[in-house]
Amino acid sequence: MIRFNTLLSGILLPAALALCALFFLIYLKGAPFSTFLSDLRGLGASKRSASAPIKGACLALAGTLGVGNMVGVAAAIKEGGAGVLFWMWVSSFAAMVVKYAEIKLSIRRRVAGKEGFEGGAMYYMPHACGVCFALLCLICAFSVGGGMQSSAFCALFAGGRQGAGILFPLAAGVLLCLPLSAVLFVGKGRISDLTAWLVPLMSLLYLFLCLGVLIRYRKALPAAFTQILSSAFRPQSALLGGGAGLLTTLRLGVVRGILSNEAGCGTAPMAHSAYGSEHAGAQGALGAVEVAFDTLFLCTLTGLCLLVYPQCLQADSGMGALLHVFVSVFGRGARPLLAIAIYFFALATLLCWSFYGRRCLSFLFKEKKTDRIFDLLFLLAVLICPFLKEEWVLAVADPTIASMTLLNLFFLFVHRRRLR
Repeated sequence: MIRFNTLLSGILLPAALALCALFFLIYLKGAPFSTFLSDLRGLGASKRSASAPIKGACLALAGTLGVGNMVGVAAAIKEGGAGVLFWMWVSSFAAMVVKYAEIKLSIRRRVAGKEGFEGGAMYYMPHACGVCFALLCLICAFSVGGGMQSSAFCALFAGGRQGAGILFPLAAGVLLCLPLSAVLFVGKGRISDLTAWLVPLMSLLYLFLCLGVLIRYRKALPAAFTQILSSAFRPQSALLGGGAGLLTTLRLGVVRGILSNEAGCGTAPMAHSAYGSEHAGAQGALGAVEVAFDTLFLCTLTGLCLLVYPQCLQADSGMGALLHVFVSVFGRGARPLLAIAIYFFALATLLCWSFYGRRCLSFLFKEKKTDRIFDLLFLLAVLICPFLKEEWVLAVADPTIASMTLLNLFFLFVHRRRLR
């Protein structure tokens, strides 16, 4: 399994993402960077409400700003070293181009449904491939969307350790399921409204925590950046027992970057298609902003917090490492502050992935009865996954995300002429 993940995520995925980004950067004449301001002006000319495209962006951002920005980055650095951050930065620029392209294509290929517009990667694929993509996305909804969020929240409850009896996992699952079930069964139409205020709230709180750490350990920042750059190219380190090999570092940096910003994997276009402007380029530019805010900003803050206080990486889990570094600065107040931030991050991501799951079911089945079945299974995943190890959830998430992304990138290239 490890060799398969290394081949799929460490070789094929980085190569495909880099080649696709380079091709579209040339093919679209520098977009989204060369057309960014003109694209954004298209939002003002939209016939839809001015807030609708922003709601679509916030909904997609809610899915990306989950615990992958924290637990995923911490777990990646623990396994692959500081160089993981460098490859996350590199992949993020490629991700901006790819996300711009997939959102733009999805806006142009979306269809009118009973509850508004529907779109996503599966709508510009042949039906058989679309079905395969939708099934993979459903697996991600239960692992990335449900499992990783509740597992991380549980780890914080349990003091940074997994499997602390029955009380902590059960309490974490119930606390997340209560508001989630209310939205799913009563106010599912309000998901975009909820994420529109959850995203700024949770981002500001987490920013406060991270800045506190970086100010406290500001003298260690130059060494942290040096470590990131020097650790990015060390293929011999694994053989010498000094850390991870180049392929491992590259795989973790690229996959965790995609897992965080979801660029290229075809999920964000579902949110943008539902609420986005009819100006495809404008909505694509918002997608590029999502990547920058998610990976270049928040993921970098998380990584730097861990590197300026390296003792925290000895913790049993990614969440334990974060808790350790925040406690070193804020003392006992760190746990409730981080708990609130993680809770909002997890809840927003759960809401977003429940939306993605419903859209996949809408593509696969026309009967609305499947929505209730999905809601119940999704809530069950939120309750069960805190009892599982963090590594198990990531072992399912990595190859699934990689497979979705490779499939999506292929059909982006196939439909390249529709992007001009």
